[in-house]
Order: sequence, then structure tokens, then C-alpha cells
Amino acid sequence: MVAAAAVAAAAGITIAAPTWATAQSVASAEAPAQAATPTNPAEAAYQRGTAVVLDRCKALRASYERGDRRPQALHALADCYLLEEADVWRADALRDDADRLRAAGEPPSAPPDAMDLTQLDEQWTSACGEFEQSLALEPSVGAQLAVALCRVRQGKLETSRQLLEGMTPQLTALAASKVAFDVNRLALVQALLADIERVQPQVTLQATRAAASMAEPGGSSAATATAATAAKDVDDLEPAIELSIDGRPVPARVAQPLDAGRYVITARSGSATAETTLALAPRSRSTLSVEVTPATSARAWRLAAGSLAGVSLALAVGGGVAWWQAEDTLAELEAAGGRERQDGFECPNSECRALADDINLARTLRGVAFVGAGAAAAGAVVVYLMTPPESPTKLRWLPAVERGALSLSVQGGF
Repeated sequence: MVAAAAVAAAAGITIAAPTWATAQSVASAEAPAQAATPTNPAEAAYQRGTAVVLDRCKALRASYERGDRRPQALHALADCYLLEEADVWRADALRDDADRLRAAGEPPSAPPDAMDLTQLDEQWTSACGEFEQSLALEPSVGAQLAVALCRVRQGKLETSRQLLEGMTPQLTALAASKVAFDVNRLALVQALLADIERVQPQVTLQATRAAASMAEPGGSSAATATAATAAKDVDDLEPAIELSIDGRPVPARVAQPLDAGRYVITARSGSATAETTLALAPRSRSTLSVEVTPATSARAWRLAAGSLAGVSLALAVGGGVAWWQAEDTLAELEAAGGRERQDGFECPNSECRALADDINLARTLRGVAFVGAGAAAAGAVVVYLMTPPESPTKLRWLPAVERGALSLSVQGGF
């Protein structure tokens, strides 16, 4: 199918560019009509680009009629039909034939006078320069489509996709008139967009929380960390993680369509930075994760130790006050005629007995306060000794998870 054009490009097979949308374009595959000399510089550049390839296409067609059935030759001939926009469906059939030949293994031998396809590639390279000049002079639908197809030939699928999507609304309006020329163009654009989406490399970036530790009071241990809670959107992580591809900010967990090639992937969190280089091949579908080890702070632990020390001091002071009150009350008891014995107090009257009760209560509170002060002091020492060292947020790129047919390598460091 024509939709296989992007696939063919990903495999290194040429993709065609269309002609200018005028009646003076090539009207048939066998006898192209001579267009009047255009006065529009953009159209003139476009026609020059088309003319560069047409003679080679005629030679390729003649080679095909003599029995040239090489898969690459069939793809190139399909490109010619698309360039001429004369028969999109014939181009479909040629691509299907080429795919069947490739699947069968060794293709049939070409005739001795088979066309040199290298020369056709050179003609296309020259033609793409003319198409780009035409687009720079005038952003017409025809020029956009031609340059988009040239970008497919060059492996720049993302640039091609943007051009094709940009022209789709205008091309849809033109095709509404049911003119075969515009209908074929729209079908070609839609097929290319579908194929580009299928074969274009994509990278999804995400943040993965490192296994929790005792970096925070009450924190869970690494053994309790589960896969369900490890991978989180960067929005759930503090501080926030900023992700970028070649300096362009990108959201987390959203597939980013890219051209095949090398990219610098960067993650930042405050002063922490992790960077890696990705080499993307066609059809790659990868997920790349940055492991985030949150910053650990001793502040909470030190606050806890300080609080326990304060409680210990307060209880010690309270115990001392209770001890002083007990001794002072004992003096009053003796003045009231009572005296302390080993088994309690001896009191001759009710006033003395009341003072004895006060002494017993004060001594009980004193004991409780001193025991509590000792326990709080011991707790403060233990918490202080267990206080973890300070550490900043750390980022580390993990190997990519591949879902495509070709590998995505991770290189570089952070």
C-alpha cells in the first residue's frame, strides 16, 4: 500500500515527492504534458524539481517493462507514480509486489540493462533542494507535501509528520470537491501519517522513586517497597523533576515521537542533574526512567532528640520541685507535733495527718519525674546516635525498556 511509503523510508528505500497541483503537471505516466513556463518563482522551482526526476522515471519504467523486478526498483517506480500523481493505486500494487519479493528472500535477477538506481537517488537529492526552495518562496500545499516526502526519504519522520498534519485541513477542503487529483493527494497524506505513526521512534520518560529507607522518621524499609509504588509520575515526587530532550522540556509518561538519531536526555531536580545520550533507531518504542533518591535531612531527627532532651529536663526540674516541697512539708509536720518513722508517720492530730498525705504525694511525683527524666534522656541519646547523615536528591538513569523491534541504546553518564 502507499501507506508503506514511510516503512520503505525507514528501511532505506526511496519515497516520492508529488508534483505541483496544476493542470500542467504530468498528466500521464507515458507522455507527460509540457507545462507552460511559470511566472511564479515558487512554481518554477517546483517544476524544476519535478523535471529533474521525470527522465529517470521514464528510464526506470522502461527497465521495469523489460523485466526488472528488484524490490528496490519496484519501490522506486512506485515513487515515480506518486511524483506524477497519476496513479496512486498502481503505486500501491508495486509496493505490495516489492514487499512480497523481500519476504520471499533472494529477489529475481534483474535484466542486464536494468537501471542504475543510484542515479535515481542522486536525482531525488537534487529535486528535494528545488522543492525546499519552492516552499521557502510560497507555503503551498504542493510544496509542503513534496518537502514532507523528501523528509521521509531523509529519515526525518517527525519533521515530515508536522508538515503533513499542517496541510491536512486545507487538503481536506480541496478534496471535498471530489477532484481525483486532490482526493489522491489526501489519501497519500493520510496513508503516510498512519505509517509514520507506526514506524516513528518514540521515547517515554518517567521518574522512578528509589527504594525507601530510614532516611525519615517512620520511613518504610527497602524490603517494603513494591513495584506498584516505585514508579511514579514526576508530579508526585518532591522536589519536582524536570525532564528535557535536547533542551526541550517534555512531560512525563507521554510518548514523544522523534526522528531516528541521537538525543541528549536530561533530568533535573534542584541542583541534581542526570544526563544520558540515546541513539534511536527506526521503530523504537522505549521507556526511559530516571531513578530519584529523595534528599534525606537530619532535621526531623535532631528535632526529635531535642524534644526528648527538653522533656527530660522538664521532668528533672519537676522532680526537684516535688522533692523540695516534700522536705518543706516534713518540717511543718514536725512543727505540728508529728514525726516520721520507718513505717510511716506518727501524727497526734488531723493537721499532722494532712501534712503527711502531702509529703507522700510529693515523694511519689518526685520518683515518677526522675524516672521519666531518665527515660527521656536515654531516648534523646538513642535518637541522636541514629540520626542519618544529610544527603541531597540524587538522580540516575536506568536502562531503557524496549518495546520495539530494534534496540535503543543508552550511553553516557550523569
